[in-house]
Amino acid sequence: MTLDRKAIDFVLTPEFAQLGQVIVQRINGQFESLLTEADGRILAISLMTKLSSYALEHAHLHPIIVDGLNLQIERIFDKIRQEFSLDLSHNATLQKQLFLHLFAMTLRIKYDIYSQHPMVYQLKQNYSFSYMIAKTAAEVLEAYFEKQIPDDEIGFLAMIFSSAVDYGQTISKNILLISPQASSSRQFYRMQFEHYFGTQLNHIYETTTENLADFPFDVQQIDVIFSPVPLTEQVPVEVIETPLVMTDEELAKYKQLFFNNNQAALTAFYQEDYFFPHLTVKDKETAIKMLIDKLDLTDSEKSDFYQSVLRREERVATDISGLAATPHPEQPLFERNFVEVGLLDKPILWHDYKVSLVILVHLKKGNQPDLELFYRKTSSFLFNKDKITALKRQPTFSNFITLISN
Repeated sequence: MTLDRKAIDFVLTPEFAQLGQVIVQRINGQFESLLTEADGRILAISLMTKLSSYALEHAHLHPIIVDGLNLQIERIFDKIRQEFSLDLSHNATLQKQLFLHLFAMTLRIKYDIYSQHPMVYQLKQNYSFSYMIAKTAAEVLEAYFEKQIPDDEIGFLAMIFSSAVDYGQTISKNILLISPQASSSRQFYRMQFEHYFGTQLNHIYETTTENLADFPFDVQQIDVIFSPVPLTEQVPVEVIETPLVMTDEELAKYKQLFFNNNQAALTAFYQEDYFFPHLTVKDKETAIKMLIDKLDLTDSEKSDFYQSVLRREERVATDISGLAATPHPEQPLFERNFVEVGLLDKPILWHDYKVSLVILVHLKKGNQPDLELFYRKTSSFLFNKDKITALKRQPTFSNFITLISN
């Protein structure tokens, strides 16, 4: 480890500087060693890379270090907003977790202290969207450190982002029940929804068929109506008719229809006109150009799009799964979405891997409904060899939507 005493002293907190020297003194006293004051600083730095969140929160960090870390976090959020049209900057918990992590990570990267992450492969497979975001964050940090960020460090970042993007959006619905007349039946009908849907329900409202016309739909934001009887009244939301006593299979069906309707959400991004099951290309440049040429854009717009995608590929290749690639521009260029799916007749070498599926993504600037669902489902699909193989066997748009939705 190369030592710059001034830099070390600037980073070390007083508590750890003192602790390092105490350890050196005790080792020298116990074993008659000749450890130096510099060795104490190295020990202190190594210990600081293992700081718990609690310990770091209570450490006395230099204000310049605090400002520097916050600046990197701001740049990370800007990059994520630019790449994914996702604004995570208002998530105070995520900001705090990143700050605490980046301090120890900074020391590891600066002083080449290797930290192994035993679950990187599982993170890529099961939390692939978080890993994609972590890769984007790593680009910012690589520019800052002027060093490559190891896969293990990206894995640690992915775990932090997963709390925001994989579990950050809990489905919470307001439902209206058309209540039976009998009190016992009304209570039982409600209880079935409470028991089966649990925390996916924000609020359960109740009314009767006689009072439905007077229900304040303009005040209460109802997502769906469940009714054990046919309704003749016109209502502004979807109505799902159910038996009074429902089986588990029926409840599961209603949950799939309403709470887990991923297919309807994903078809806002994926459209059949942009699904191409048989493409013959020789390299990634040809694949990207062929897909862009199929878009309803001017020649100038297509050229700008193509050059932006290539520049993005030069910085970080998008064949992260070894199965597929997801080329995309450096930032949104147009005020509409384009998501094209291209299945290649023969695999091509993209950068590190051979790929047989290319998903070209352009998403307009700003948050959109179900944007995080799109990224989660897409990234999960890209890492699933069985699903990609199933798509190759039956290369239809309907099969693609079914596979990516589930």
